[in-house]
Amino acid sequence: KGYRVGIKFIIQNPDKFFLLAIKKLSLFWSVIRSDGWWSHIKNPLDKLASISLSILFAIFIFSFGIMGMVFSVGDKDNIFKFLLCSFIIVCPLSLIPFFVETRYRLPIYPFMIIFASYGLTLLPQIKSVLKSKEEKNLKYLKISVILIVILLLNSIYDYIINMEEIIKRVKPLF
Repeated sequence: KGYRVGIKFIIQNPDKFFLLAIKKLSLFWSVIRSDGWWSHIKNPLDKLASISLSILFAIFIFSFGIMGMVFSVGDKDNIFKFLLCSFIIVCPLSLIPFFVETRYRLPIYPFMIIFASYGLTLLPQIKSVLKSKEEKNLKYLKISVILIVILLLNSIYDYIINMEEIIKRVKPLF
């Protein structure tokens, strides 16, 4: 029954569904959303540390993961990298029609960590790419920076839109 009601809503309200899907996609990729389950932690400073570390981890993993994914696209010989990228992209798309919470992105973390590791190995090359202005890698670097900026701007947008809710949840910590 739920499936039929959902399909009916999508057919009758494609504009509302599209806006709702964008909102859910934004929530999924917002790095300010803590992934940790910290309600069981009693000490307010420990809760704040847990939330802060979760956010920093997400920023780190997603930023370097994006860079690793973008540079991996250039390696067309490796089907493994393509499958990993595909899973990272398909996972949120499979959730959006239903219900999205940041904890639902946890399954992509192992894959993002793989790409973040690759992204970290690219750091020494970036300096040489900027100096040599190698066209292909410079293009990948620009795409990476654009996607990382979009990720961070999305998170700032999420913070601004949900500021009252965030303050309400964080206020008891002080």
